[in-house]
Amino acid sequence: MNKEKALVLKFGGSGATTIEGANVEYLTSFLSSLVDVFSQYERIGLIIGGGPRIRSLQKTVNTDYEKNMIAREALWEHAEQLLDVIIELGLEAVPVIPHSIDEAIQIINLQLGKVVVLSWLKEGQSTDASAIFLADEWQFQGYEATIVILSNVTHIFTSDPKIDPQAKSIQSSNVKALVEQNILVDDPLAFKPGMNVTIDPVAVAHLLEMEDNAPKIFFGDYKDAESVRAFLLGLVPQNGTILSTQCVKTIY
Repeated sequence: MNKEKALVLKFGGSGATTIEGANVEYLTSFLSSLVDVFSQYERIGLIIGGGPRIRSLQKTVNTDYEKNMIAREALWEHAEQLLDVIIELGLEAVPVIPHSIDEAIQIINLQLGKVVVLSWLKEGQSTDASAIFLADEWQFQGYEATIVILSNVTHIFTSDPKIDPQAKSIQSSNVKALVEQNILVDDPLAFKPGMNVTIDPVAVAHLLEMEDNAPKIFFGDYKDAESVRAFLLGLVPQNGTILSTQCVKTIY
């Protein structure tokens, strides 16, 4: 028997926000292009990050606690703006933004709408971790979860392509292999507010804890809706990295 499907789509702040807040024009255009694909999912989670706006705000304070609090308020604002976009598109949305893990679990269990919008949930982790948390919760409820993480690069690379001309793009792999290759970091203590990494260490550690139950992940460019669409339809995307426990080796 096939399981019902759940989708978690995480927008990195670099593409989905501006210095003033959520990039409403971009979000509307991107999501409009995928509305028909959303029909194959029973539950959808949309998550938005912080990006340069939050990193700029965090420079005005000194302690990690202050940086976390600035991020929290700005991320909740981004989430509210994303929720407005969802409502404008006519999607059945949960009308509130959870502000903690407990609130998120309560909202998920109540099933108040097909689409739930999340952002900051807990101090000491990024919105990557919020995405993994949501997928894990839905899998616990019996859904088959899939995660899409959108960034400002086309793939996960072996190193930073802006610095290393020898950096190779990765087509497919698994999280454990990328940790072993030092491409991803799985130490939650390595997390710092405002850090700019492929997937944050807290989220990576959570994925490893899920072992063979970890959901399939597509990591791609926030501008490349066509590759996201192809992945969600089970086709071969032109760009992007697929992470799956069924990928036994890294393919470049």
